[in-house]
Amino acid sequence: MIFNNLFKNIQIKTLLLTILIIIVTAYLVSKYLQYNIYKSVDHKEKVIVFGETCDLENNKVSKSFSLGYQLAFDLINDKGGINGYKLKIILLNDKYEPTIAVKNANILSDYYNVLALIGIFGTPTLLAILNGISSNVPIVGPFSA
Repeated sequence: MIFNNLFKNIQIKTLLLTILIIIVTAYLVSKYLQYNIYKSVDHKEKVIVFGETCDLENNKVSKSFSLGYQLAFDLINDKGGINGYKLKIILLNDKYEPTIAVKNANILSDYYNVLALIGIFGTPTLLAILNGISSNVPIVGPFSA
């Protein structure tokens, strides 16, 4: 009899502790874990975010193509941006591999929430992204022979 009451008390305490842990965890996750940490247009910081995935290891033309976008954005930003908004590029390396390019494109569109993907370099990576991207983010200025 005493053992049964003790066991029931332990079960109730364990259940209450479990519920408390779930509530605290849910609160902390909702408060501190943020999805889409970037917004494509951040009006408070006055930034417009674009994403680019290209080969940054092996292909000199791809690196130069990417550098051209970066230099153009720097020039625009140095002159005050667009209506006061600075342009930012989040650049990811895809090593000219279509599967990595698709993963990068999905990260840029789903996690970073970029306004557009720019400067996709190469036919295989571009086609893979067009067929494998999970969102409707626009693709601007791809280079494909």
